[in-house]
Amino acid sequence: MATVRLTASDLYSYMRPTPCELRIHLLHRREEQAAPSAFEQLLFRLGTRHEREYLDSLGEALNLTGLSEVSRLDATRQAIADGVPVIYQGALEAEAELSSVACTIYGEPDFLVRRGDGLNRPGNPGGSIVWKGQWSHAFTQREEVSG
Repeated sequence: MATVRLTASDLYSYMRPTPCELRIHLLHRREEQAAPSAFEQLLFRLGTRHEREYLDSLGEALNLTGLSEVSRLDATRQAIADGVPVIYQGALEAEAELSSVACTIYGEPDFLVRRGDGLNRPGNPGGSIVWKGQWSHAFTQREEVSG
């Protein structure tokens, strides 16, 4: 059975500006896209600047930028296991079945921030790893990294 690979970008692309399954199909076929508008370019520049400033505010972080996808997946898993407090540009994936179709769901969180011991379980309310995505409002909340 073939496995479908889904990313957060696929979901974003499907919804913008209106839901469109064909857009996802064309993206996976690497069809040429229209150039980003001036407004989209501005949003990208502002988002990149904000992300860089936030990264600088965190102090020491494991930066996985520039690694291959497989290396980023491995390094992210190892960093989580090692208790690294902040991981920048990590990679995560999971297998799932959606509508009887086997899928690999892949994500590239901007930030993974450990709270407490990083284990989310009963009796350990402060333990978790928080995924700070590009569009998350929690992304700017400094108190999220303490603990």
